[in-house]
Amino acid sequence: MKIGRGVVLSCIWILCFTELTISQSASLSQSASLSVETKVLMKQLSLEPAGNLLSARDITGVPLNGSVADLKAYSGQMVLINFWATWCIPCVREMPDLEALHQRFEKQGLVVLAIAMGESEKQVKPFLDRHSLTLPVVLDTDSQVSHAYGVKQLPVSYLLDAHHRVIARAIGTREWTHPAMIDFFQKSLLSD
Repeated sequence: MKIGRGVVLSCIWILCFTELTISQSASLSQSASLSVETKVLMKQLSLEPAGNLLSARDITGVPLNGSVADLKAYSGQMVLINFWATWCIPCVREMPDLEALHQRFEKQGLVVLAIAMGESEKQVKPFLDRHSLTLPVVLDTDSQVSHAYGVKQLPVSYLLDAHHRVIARAIGTREWTHPAMIDFFQKSLLSD
């Protein structure tokens, strides 16, 4: 049986493409590799390790509270991105913990960035004032950032390392000021 030149070229192309895809996937997973201890701790804290999660997307929107709507502005800092809304009761319950985390670790290199999904400044600013929140907030009025991150329910948080690679996701509320969570952030900030 004789194999045509086109079939051979197609097979070579498929093999090269497969190898390129595999090597890109391997380099992505290696670049954001986590220690076994960190993975165990993340599991105990109900943080989903990155695995097949998407890479960090740029943030666009209207900044409030002196925040910046650009991840490059937080270069070299670990970032916890929290998607929330003022009408979301679990989000509202979680806000004091996020504010406390912001206050505790801001000077150590952790940025807690709250993305207000689908809401206007008229809705969000009074909420921030009423609750004395100082953490950086970005309005995602058209939900483009939320869609880019695949947000389907609220609250959801993404943890980025200092190189802005997604290392974990938390769907639903978390006790961000729980001693084990504080320990996790202290260790993570020291290792970066």
